Amino acid sequence: MGLMLDYARIAPDAKFGDFLRAQASRFFAKDTGCPLAYEPSGEDFLSPCLAEADVMRRVFRPSEFAGWFDAFMPHPAFEPTRVADVTDGNFITLPV
Repeated sequence: MGLMLDYARIAPDAKFGDFLRAQASRFFAKDTGCPLAYEPSGEDFLSPCLAEADVMRRVFRPSEFAGWFDAFMPHPAFEPTRVADVTDGNFITLPV
């Protein structure tokens, strides 16, 4: 959705951008407590929580986004994962 918002901005396609912002707000504006404990799953290329936050930073004004983000990701603690098998693009070892 973030890439579609970028497209709508540079195309320019205001109608599409307005539609996307309305849908993102409908889908995500009330979200809180993103379950970071589930990430990374070992299958995700992108973090679903960070992808959602990226969309909402494009929708909200900075002051609105800051408040939303504090509720959505109150205590982000990111740790790098270790690659357990460099031949398997889906296999990682989570930090302990």
